[in-house]
Amino acid sequence: LGYVVKSRDGRYSLAGGGSPQLPVQTIQAMLQHGAEPLRNLALEMRETVSMAALFENHIEVILVIESPQLVRMSNTVGRILPPHASSLGKAIAAFQERDHSQRLLRSYGTHLFTPGTITDELALHREFERIRSVGHAEDREETVVGGICFAAPILRPDGAAVGAVSLSMPKMRFTGEGQEKRVVQAVLRTASSVAGH
Repeated sequence: LGYVVKSRDGRYSLAGGGSPQLPVQTIQAMLQHGAEPLRNLALEMRETVSMAALFENHIEVILVIESPQLVRMSNTVGRILPPHASSLGKAIAAFQERDHSQRLLRSYGTHLFTPGTITDELALHREFERIRSVGHAEDREETVVGGICFAAPILRPDGAAVGAVSLSMPKMRFTGEGQEKRVVQAVLRTASSVAGH
């Protein structure tokens, strides 16, 4: 898979190559500039909001603000996300060069979490194309039955995602298209605010 290279003297090391790990400063900047916008989003929507970052071969949650409501979708800092199923994972994987998104998929695998999980490679590429065209990702019970999530990528100026912001809610509180539009606009606004710093 190209993660490790062997030198002439027989030593192994991590490959450099086309998908370097995000600099620590980038993740620190996302946390510094993302904390307040994420708090505002959580206050506005009263649902759980999360931010994830792209690491060399995985996508990881770096910030979570839990919903104040008793019944809620939850997340955990440090959780490794499925790039084919979670809204955060799909929002980041869709905005990578194709070989890098393939590498993320191979690193995690395409496990079937629920009947709604997309595991077919061609269907995933169509889903990534759709995400790029609309600018956000969705998880409609693809990782957890009863969970609905919407995410927007945090984009570099070159259009590649370094992270993403999401809002997660129980399906029982999802009221349909009007609410979806409000949530998607708020998530896009929050991700854009983090990217702008």
